[in-house]
Amino acid sequence: EAVRPRELLRTRGALTTPYMADDFANSFGVNTRFNEGLYSRQRPAVEALLTELGFRHIRDGSVSYGAEGRMYLRSLCSRFGIHSSLGLNDSDTDGSILTYITDVPCLDMVEGPNELNGQPNWIPRLAGFMPHVYSLIRNAPAFNGIPVVAPSITKLGDAQLLADKIDVSQYVDLD
Repeated sequence: EAVRPRELLRTRGALTTPYMADDFANSFGVNTRFNEGLYSRQRPAVEALLTELGFRHIRDGSVSYGAEGRMYLRSLCSRFGIHSSLGLNDSDTDGSILTYITDVPCLDMVEGPNELNGQPNWIPRLAGFMPHVYSLIRNAPAFNGIPVVAPSITKLGDAQLLADKIDVSQYVDLD
């Protein structure tokens, strides 16, 4: 007998009442990380939870996932109508970014690097990368409508340090 997703959660800790998916309809979505560790081994359970709760957007996807990852996100789109975002790394190549955007039809947005401020030389790296990726996407007519989202910064003080170097708002559609 199959275990219902909510029953699975009850076995792992306290169950809280989830928000309705419509509350998140225009948000970034649920962070899933389908290609990493535990999540990659629990895809069916996570898919079941997402669909039972009615989620239509996930924050998942990275150029580093490669063709298999893009194929999986296409599958989520075709089977469940779930859209995803593309999280970039500042080491991603132009070709790999454009390939990803082309291959994933249910792409909501492209997001700057996640928590790069924990790495060396993060300010000059972001200051060079965000204008470049924004220009790359805006200069490709087929992708011009895809929003570019600001990178995630983990400390408020670090956001100010970045702002002292570059006004990232010029290179994003959502921050």
